[in-house]
Order: sequence, then C-alpha cells, then structure tokens
Amino acid sequence: VALTIREENGLALTPANAHCHAEMAMVFMKVGEIDLAETHLRLALRIWREAPKGNFANEPKHRFGDMCHYLAVVLDRGKKHDEASK
Repeated sequence: VALTIREENGLALTPANAHCHAEMAMVFMKVGEIDLAETHLRLALRIWREAPKGNFANEPKHRFGDMCHYLAVVLDRGKKHDEASK
C-alpha cells in the first residue's frame, strides 16, 4: 500500500525526486525486492548528481552519502559483492 501511494502521489507528480526514489528503495529493500531497490537508488543518485548546482544546497551533506551506503548494502544483498565494495 505504501509503495502504491508513493508511486501515485510522489513519483507520478515529480519523477525526478531523488528523495522519493530513495524512500521507495528503502521500502523495496525491507520487503526483499532488491532489484527494485537498486533501480530506485541508482535513479536517486543520478538525479542528485545531475541536478543544477544549488538544488540540494540546503540538504544535509550526509544524505548523498547515505544513499551511496544503501546502494552498497543493496548490491551486497543482491550478491554483487565486487560492485558493492567500490
């Protein structure tokens, strides 16, 4: 239910929302949907990196680091150990 609500209200309206993708990834990770979690984390990181300078100026610096960490965890759980260690 939470994923459906997030997709319908979050990503449908703002598909380039890094936070929304990261939150969805966390939910997918908790329910064991590792491939979907990886997809959403990669999208979140890409959006964050490609955003015009200043878009995330008010965001805590650790948020990007958290997403990188979560991606490493997801990759490890998905048996992509070499990639997770990079």
